[in-house]
Amino acid sequence: MSASLALLEQGGAVNIATAAQYLPNAHLQILAIRNDEIVGVDAIKRTRSDYATKTSHFSGHHIDPAMAEVGYVAVSLEHRGRHLLSRIAAALLARTGAAMFATTDKEEMKAVLGKNGFERCGRQWDGETVYLSLWIRRQQ
Repeated sequence: MSASLALLEQGGAVNIATAAQYLPNAHLQILAIRNDEIVGVDAIKRTRSDYATKTSHFSGHHIDPAMAEVGYVAVSLEHRGRHLLSRIAAALLARTGAAMFATTDKEEMKAVLGKNGFERCGRQWDGETVYLSLWIRRQQ
């Protein structure tokens, strides 16, 4: 868990205190390991109906409050540029056909989500530090 959190902190895209609280309860977590070192992480977060409702409000697009969220994605600085993010996300999403949502401001993540059946929905909104967009994958 500490190695995953260190990667997430290095990536700078999530609130580490929140990740430390919720990552242990994720529905599913995928790790990329090279030479016994965790170099990438992705997870399907546990369902948080309050967060889904808040995201629905900000984006102007309905999200089923029971829908899980894809998040806590990071790749170590040394392993970026090798399409690892894309491979990790594909491996994670191949394990479930459930509908889910994601929020991001990163162009690379938007491309990965699009390649994995997610569609951009609603409007962008001002997150804690950047403009976020909502992505939804329908049940498959």
